[in-house]
Amino acid sequence: MAFKGPFPNVGSGGRLTHDTVGPHCGVGILGLLSLWIGVIWTLQGLNVWHGTVMSGSARWLTIGVVLDVVAILLLVRAGLLLRRRPVKR
Repeated sequence: MAFKGPFPNVGSGGRLTHDTVGPHCGVGILGLLSLWIGVIWTLQGLNVWHGTVMSGSARWLTIGVVLDVVAILLLVRAGLLLRRRPVKR
């Protein structure tokens, strides 16, 4: 097997191929957005972020933590967290 360089998903001419970018990019963006919203809701539920109706509410703390867990799973699925390293042979 030939060495493909540090970026094995790059096709000829340095372009990223559709099958390597498409689905994972969308999942990654959704994961990052979900994590951002989940952290805000968690901080509001913990009454760290003041000034809203959601501040100090156990409901928004629970929703925020659940959304954070889902977001982390999405980021793992997209390959942004816990990337698998290729096996050296």
